[in-house]
Amino acid sequence: MSQRRSNQRNDKKNKFDGMPLWQKIVLAIGGIILMLGLIVGGVGIYWISTAPDLGEKDLTGSIASTIYDANGNSVYETSANERIIVDESDISQQTFDAVTSIEDRRFLKHNGFDLRRIIGSALANLRAGGISQGGSTLTQQLVKLSVFSTNEEDQTYKRKVQEIWLAYQLENKINKQEIFEYYINKVYMSNGVYGMGTAAEIYYGRPLNELNLAETALLAGMPQAPNTYDPYQNPEQAKERRDDVLYAMLENDKISQEEYDQAVNTPVDEGLLSLEEHQQTENANDLMLDAYVQQVADEVKAEGYDIFTDGLSIYTHLDTQAQSHIFNTIQDNEGAYFPDERMQAAASVLDTETGHIVALVGGRQYEDRLSLNRASNLERSVGSSIKPFSSYGPAIEYLNYSTDSSIVDEKHEYSSGMEIYNWDRRYQGMLTLRQALAGSRNVPALKLIQNLEKEVGIEKVDEFLKNVGIQVNNGEGVYESNALGGEATPLALSAAYATLGNYGQYNEPKAVDYFVNPDGQEISVSGESRQAMADSTAYMLTDMLKDSFTDREKGLLTAYHTSGLNEAGKSGTTNYSEEQMAQLGLPDEAVPDTWMSGYTTDYSVSIWTGYDNPTSTDEKGYLIGNDRNVANQLYQNFMSYFAGQSENADWQQPESVHEIALEFGAVPTKFATSSTPSSRRINGLANDALYDDYVNNRQQKVTQEAPPVSSFRSSSSEVSSSVGRESEYSSYSESESESTVEEESTSEEDNQEAEESTEVEPEEETGSTEEAPPSSAASSSQSTAPSGRSRTRNEDEAA
Repeated sequence: MSQRRSNQRNDKKNKFDGMPLWQKIVLAIGGIILMLGLIVGGVGIYWISTAPDLGEKDLTGSIASTIYDANGNSVYETSANERIIVDESDISQQTFDAVTSIEDRRFLKHNGFDLRRIIGSALANLRAGGISQGGSTLTQQLVKLSVFSTNEEDQTYKRKVQEIWLAYQLENKINKQEIFEYYINKVYMSNGVYGMGTAAEIYYGRPLNELNLAETALLAGMPQAPNTYDPYQNPEQAKERRDDVLYAMLENDKISQEEYDQAVNTPVDEGLLSLEEHQQTENANDLMLDAYVQQVADEVKAEGYDIFTDGLSIYTHLDTQAQSHIFNTIQDNEGAYFPDERMQAAASVLDTETGHIVALVGGRQYEDRLSLNRASNLERSVGSSIKPFSSYGPAIEYLNYSTDSSIVDEKHEYSSGMEIYNWDRRYQGMLTLRQALAGSRNVPALKLIQNLEKEVGIEKVDEFLKNVGIQVNNGEGVYESNALGGEATPLALSAAYATLGNYGQYNEPKAVDYFVNPDGQEISVSGESRQAMADSTAYMLTDMLKDSFTDREKGLLTAYHTSGLNEAGKSGTTNYSEEQMAQLGLPDEAVPDTWMSGYTTDYSVSIWTGYDNPTSTDEKGYLIGNDRNVANQLYQNFMSYFAGQSENADWQQPESVHEIALEFGAVPTKFATSSTPSSRRINGLANDALYDDYVNNRQQKVTQEAPPVSSFRSSSSEVSSSVGRESEYSSYSESESESTVEEESTSEEDNQEAEESTEVEPEEETGSTEEAPPSSAASSSQSTAPSGRSRTRNEDEAA
């Protein structure tokens, strides 16, 4: 028996060994295919078993998203219009033919999936190395809209298998007519419109079954990419898509050549109604939240979702009451701030510590949702608001300047030889850096960036700016002229100033905390976070910027200080070029933009004011007189509001910041000694590096062999032509005296005696002096450099 079996095995082996090679290959391939088939089949069965349920509620339910504020209150629904549901009696044969010709010609023949299309798309996907074509039928598209994400990244083979299975099941439950009705009632049609019936009423003012061929074809082509094929925003793309639908109908024998020719020659905007006239009137709450909602939409889109189509529950950092206050103040319906309705403003309010967007207003006196969001999208030069980040901050961070190092405000030039002017065309002589920043002097700012270029390279300035979220000159690097200006949005600028108030920690501003998709998946939204600068740099800059509000002699913002509020900040004004002034025939004091940015330990606020077309020759596009104060006035209003509902704590001095005694008027900087006259002795703040020199009682220049900052000239020859003249509007009167560089700025009669340092000095020999690197930061006691006063005249700041 065993012998017989052995013989049988040997016979089989002999037969296999005796086979031709090609037969062996065929058998091997067949075995592999069978094995792969079993594996694929097993995986497919598992995927099918885990497919979501599909019920009537899924087919008919709303896909609008809901936005919640920081307290969990529902504040916004993304559906702009109530959906108009159409049934069989409202659907013309023309509508059916148009949709099926472009989307699914075999709709009436398949059972939910089209094997011919699936094989074709599979081959295309293999060639593409991924899912490039879906091969979806109308039934599959309905399933996708009902229970799956429309995110492209979610278009996996698993989901495709589940989609086919659910489409097959659906076809066995309801008829083709019902499937078609569900589909055309569910698709997104751009502009917040859902369903073709709704689109027909809003876009053409007629029921769907009363539209002509060209109009029907336009609507039939939109669901594939509704925003791309929006006839209001993208008429050329919309026409191209409409004509594709018409050609598909012609090929499918649904229209004649004559009908085709007539329809394709119809202008795409023919018959379209004004959205302003036919869209549902938006309520005041939606308009108030418009800019914030746009920011939410952008953040959700970055995660691969669409708030207008994906039915999300979105939880944000919005303070609804603050948003309402800021929006209504900027709307200024009573005319308390703005001279006319055309003057615009935008504001961004962040939580200083977290970077969360508390409130965002993108404009004023608009009537439609999704209007221009100037807070997030309008990039204009911020003027002197950039100085803490392009000059003073890098000088402290990289060159170890003190807050009260001395610097001369004097006649000076760009490296190209072009002369630079202060906003008042005057010079104030010897100043501390804190005085120069509080008074927004241009010459000291340029000297600092030139010194930085010489000692560490201007690339370090670019790095410092990017660390706080500011990119100037389209990312092409920093020029000397960026000491006085550079482009940023109100949102980006508020984040940069929040970094100073947060001890140098930058948090990318975000409106969304997290959102939940239709599958119940919770998706968190978090921005980039980094230590943008040393905590000592941030604290020292903050201490200096406090003087903008509190230094009655040099500060330009004392008139806008909220009493008792611990705040720091900086204003900014841009200017027209001399050529523009002459060409437009503008008044001497006309400017295009004003900015105001300030912060507390709780909130960071940035405001822009100006006109959308500042070079208009048809109507006023410039700011003049009190127009230029509006940003500051709005800022004071907002900060007063927040002061009433926050702790209003002061910043705590980090261990990395120290108080040192300096000699006023010494350039390069010197430490004060026992022989320094009290009239020249001032206190300043220093970082660890400068303090080490102070403690070691050594003389040290700012950088090795660096020339004095009072006469420094950089080797750079590039001056940005994009930064115009810069001015600062002073709250002081023109009648007050102004000092010039010819005054003896270091004389005792021009300087009040500074307070004695509260820190014990290291022992030193009588008559010795300590030389230290110049630096910019703040301390509570300071010198009184020449008593210059500000004036409201506009002058060039940069070429």
